[in-house]
Parts: sequence; C-alpha cells; structure tokens
Amino acid sequence: MVTTLQIDDTLLQEALALSKYPTTAALIEAALQEYIQLRLHIPVVLL
Repeated sequence: MVTTLQIDDTLLQEALALSKYPTTAALIEAALQEYIQLRLHIPVVLL
C-alpha cells in the first residue's frame, strides 16, 4: 500500500540516525510493528 505522510523532517532524521534501518519506509514499518506489540502487551503489564 502506498501512503503519503507528512512527518517532521527533524524527527524522521533523528529516528533514522538512532535506528538500524536503511530507509524511512523500513523505519516506519518497524515503528508501527513496535507500537502494535506495545499496545497488545499493555494489559499484561498493568496486571
């Protein structure tokens, strides 16, 4: 799926510099996967 996003350039560059991902697409996909995993595990942490 092709999606157009408006993301702050400074934020994106900082995230890329801190990551191991070679492209912004890879970084964003990984960030979304991390977010989903975090949200799925929040109820377990709160118990």
